[in-house]
Order: sequence, then structure tokens, then C-alpha cells
Amino acid sequence: MNAHVYDLTLADGRRLSPYCWAAKLALAHKGVAFETTAARFVDIPNIRGGGFKTVPVVELGDEVVGDSFELALKLERDFPDRLTLFAGDGGVALSRFVGAHAAYLLGKMSRAMVLAIHDGLDAETQAYFRTSREKMFRRPLEEVAANRNIRSRPPARP
Repeated sequence: MNAHVYDLTLADGRRLSPYCWAAKLALAHKGVAFETTAARFVDIPNIRGGGFKTVPVVELGDEVVGDSFELALKLERDFPDRLTLFAGDGGVALSRFVGAHAAYLLGKMSRAMVLAIHDGLDAETQAYFRTSREKMFRRPLEEVAANRNIRSRPPARP
């Protein structure tokens, strides 16, 4: 079985999403061959006809998975005879903890990287990125990058 990964890309082709890298590394660890398609931020809402807000989006057989951790769990279920990603329930729990901590740190680091990411995008994607990130941070990107203690807007409650 082969997989197909939609992978976040900069204008020069570099792939920057740690979550896409996690998906690709999990596939490689399980011995699942995969191809990638570069996706810009502005392409994400149109992947596979829509419905996705983030990448990775991974096609695996007849199923589509839109989360790197859910992909890892699926790979464990579908390929139990191959190298494990978690080594049991304790490994799953530990991986959830490490993933949550990494997401927290990435959120902090994103403030320092926001301008570099913006500058690496094509013009269409830069416009989207600037608008969406300035809405999230409630400040111009230049101010966010200069003051790394700025907090993003908390997620809306349902």
C-alpha cells in the first residue's frame, strides 16, 4: 500500500511543517511508501475537495487522515506486524504528552519565525498568511516578530 501526503511548502519548495514531517517519518518507520504533493497555505482548503484546515492530509488506501498523530495510530492498527511507533499504551500516552509539549513550544517559537515564514511564501500566500496571522496575534507581523512575548488570541469556545 502506498500513501500520498499533502505537505506544506514554501515558495522555493522547502517543506516546513513539523506535523507533515511527523507523518512522513511515521510512514517511513512503518515501511509505507509515499509520495508528496506540495501545498501552500492557500491550497489547504481545497485539498481533496475541501474540509481540511491544516496539513498533513494523508491518503492511505481508501482512507484520508488529516492529523499526524491519528495517522500514527492508524498505522499501528493497520500494520501491527511492522516496527511499532509506540510500543504499547504507555508509549501512546507518552507520545501524546510529548506532542502536546512540542505544540506548546512550536507556538512560542512561531512568533520568532513568523516573518521568515511570511517572506518565504509566494505573493498570493503572503497576503493570506499576513491577514490570518495578524488577526490571530492582533498586531502587525513585524511587531509580533520584534516582541516575542505577544500572545495569540485564545481559540474561540464552542
